Amino acid sequence: MKINKMMSALALALGLSVAAQAQLTTTTTTTQIPPTTTQAIYISGSTAFRSQIWNGLNDLGLTPQTDDASGNNIFTFTGTPSTNVVANTAKPGWGTLTQTMTNTSVTVYCSFDGSEQGVKAAAGLQNDYFENVGGFGAGGTFGYPSNACLFSSAATMAFSDVEQASTVITKPVLAQITSQDALNTAAGTVGTTGYGEGICVQPFLWAANAAAVASNVVNIDAFQAALLFVNGSVPLEYWTGNPNDTGMNSTFSTAVAADQVALTGRDISSGTRITAEFLTPYPTTTQIRQYEINGSGSDPAGLAASLKWGPSGGVTSKSTDASIDGGYSSGGKVADALMYPGATPAVGYLSFADAKAIQNPSASITSGWTTTPVAGNYLSFNGVSPYTTAASGATKYPVYNIAAVQNGEYTFWSYEHLYLAATGSAGYPTTDFGPGLAVAVVYEVAQQIPSSPITAILESTMNVSRTQDGGSVVNPNSFAQ
Repeated sequence: MKINKMMSALALALGLSVAAQAQLTTTTTTTQIPPTTTQAIYISGSTAFRSQIWNGLNDLGLTPQTDDASGNNIFTFTGTPSTNVVANTAKPGWGTLTQTMTNTSVTVYCSFDGSEQGVKAAAGLQNDYFENVGGFGAGGTFGYPSNACLFSSAATMAFSDVEQASTVITKPVLAQITSQDALNTAAGTVGTTGYGEGICVQPFLWAANAAAVASNVVNIDAFQAALLFVNGSVPLEYWTGNPNDTGMNSTFSTAVAADQVALTGRDISSGTRITAEFLTPYPTTTQIRQYEINGSGSDPAGLAASLKWGPSGGVTSKSTDASIDGGYSSGGKVADALMYPGATPAVGYLSFADAKAIQNPSASITSGWTTTPVAGNYLSFNGVSPYTTAASGATKYPVYNIAAVQNGEYTFWSYEHLYLAATGSAGYPTTDFGPGLAVAVVYEVAQQIPSSPITAILESTMNVSRTQDGGSVVNPNSFAQ
């Protein structure tokens, strides 16, 4: 076993200085076509949480643009929000959480490309690209960043899987909206302000493609994950214990040996990636080595069987050194990569929501593939499985192991945050729409059932808490008895 070489690589990486971050530029592609509403809201940030936001906007009584869908990274809603948003929580005796909203017609522009990018947009350090209402191709699939049906704008608010302090954008310090459910968890009494973390709990998992599953890769621990971040691939021996699985691709060429397990995953703007790094000894602001499945965008038809370094096939990297720090712009694309029928064992990290089709892709993917997707599987993290019932046949999705998250056994999770922009968010977004959306999202989380599956968790149901991203869980959470 070449453990000495691998440990030396890990030690070297842990001693590296923080990598400089690329300065993103913004270019206005076209003039915004004004909506026929009185208020515009621009939401950026976490791709892992976009389906919850989609559902929440529906609950507010808003209507999506033609052809928009919850799986899109860009979508737009219009309408007049409900004047009384209600969420029933799972906390016994708490009744309902409500937010009264004014009778204001709104257009809500959403564009998701990662938690750190959202924080940067909310801090006023970059614009994001949004869908033109009534413009050419509205509701369709867009090229990024230059496409005539997109316009650039500052964000009004941003969802993030991690705290602002966990990103490289620590100034200006952004205000955030904390859900009533989170505040109640902290204070123990409805309406009493206490220490609450964000909106709800967002769980993540590690998953393996079919080739890795066939090689008996079933678990990943913090040490294995750190080695992957350093090297991009790790000998299969580290999973199987078989001394014959000892291949080492020390030159990091464009091919990975069959006795290697490759890492694929998100770009540098991802809160999922930051959370995955926090749970290992690896510094979260240091570049990582990972492979990208050679494809274009999220179109599975463009995926190739081989793995290559860097931003191949049109996948854009936001790193100063794209050759060792590329990544997909959403967890959905990571899921596509892990379901492609490639011969190289590969593992990746993504949210519960984005991963839900991996065990049974044929039940969810009906178009866009020129080849049949192949099921992978979810890995236990530090010996604890993220699911209790597998998906197959009529069982469309897995039943996730929510109890393990709630009780502190499964630790790959973070708090979801809703940050307000440093400028331009005062008034209606802060006092009305933002709190209303938070209640709507809590309502959606509370309505989930295991077979859906559950992809976010109410803080009021957690028996543990943590005071910082990646920090140890505190058990018990005295406010969740």
